[in-house]
Amino acid sequence: MIDGSAKVIVRAIIALLIPASAWGWEIPERVRTDLVRFVTEDGVQLDGALYRPDPQVNPLPKRAVLVTHGTGGSFYGSITGFLPPLLAEKGYLGLSMNRRDHGHGYYRSTFENGLKDLKAGVDFLVAQGAEEVFLMGHSLGTTFVPYYMAMTDDVRVKLVGLSGAIADLRQATMETHLGSREKYQEVVQLAKMRLDQGRGDEMFLITLFGRTEAMSYHTFLNYRGPDTNAVPVKWIPQIQRSILLLHNTTDKSAKEEWQVALRQAGGDRMDYVEVEDPDSSHTAGQGHSYFEVEEEAAQLVVQWLERKDFLPR
Repeated sequence: MIDGSAKVIVRAIIALLIPASAWGWEIPERVRTDLVRFVTEDGVQLDGALYRPDPQVNPLPKRAVLVTHGTGGSFYGSITGFLPPLLAEKGYLGLSMNRRDHGHGYYRSTFENGLKDLKAGVDFLVAQGAEEVFLMGHSLGTTFVPYYMAMTDDVRVKLVGLSGAIADLRQATMETHLGSREKYQEVVQLAKMRLDQGRGDEMFLITLFGRTEAMSYHTFLNYRGPDTNAVPVKWIPQIQRSILLLHNTTDKSAKEEWQVALRQAGGDRMDYVEVEDPDSSHTAGQGHSYFEVEEEAAQLVVQWLERKDFLPR
């Protein structure tokens, strides 16, 4: 644990990323913020921020929220950064955490290792006194959370959340990144050939969300190839929990048709909640990050948790 000065460090990190004039939220003054580090079962150290409510609000919180990031993200960005502290103000224990694929680690990572990371996050919250967890993923994180729940049925996780969600990463790669099935098949065949040659760790260039990035052939096939497990619509029907599907009206990165497919997969266990962003000038990336509607998004999540009788205790 790190003392209360960690709050200053976290704010300094955020200040480097977002100009102060653009903040739509702040870490509540009476929420205790600790920068934390914990270790997975295979020895990987993960960083995050733990948010504790004011003791006068909830001295020993038993219910917690864990939020995990999107592609190349981190524990302090987007909804991963703002939701845990804003829910901590209401009385929940909050953890925002890096997976091992955070930042540029994504581009040589293996999808299935994310299960060990999520388990380590839940384990850490339980060690802090939590008994029940609301587990939420954002963007790429929405591929890990359903797979984790389908594979483990972790009884400590009582509710599941998906934000800026992907329905099928293969489909997203075809439509958003490569532009066509033909181009997708071309890259798949090249990646398979490189793996057969023992060159799977070599990097190639791919355009992700308008940015040209380097990715290994192994990582491309593992996350985005025909046999990937990064397919939420495949795993969601196996999750016997209530599921929140959160989407911002200006988020064009998480396509509407993906949300429809996710809702069909979730059936009556899934609740679609839309954040009304009044600023239509927000870019797709800003919409994807809930830019300037962070407080509104957090309030909608709180209301959903209340409807599910997941009140702070």
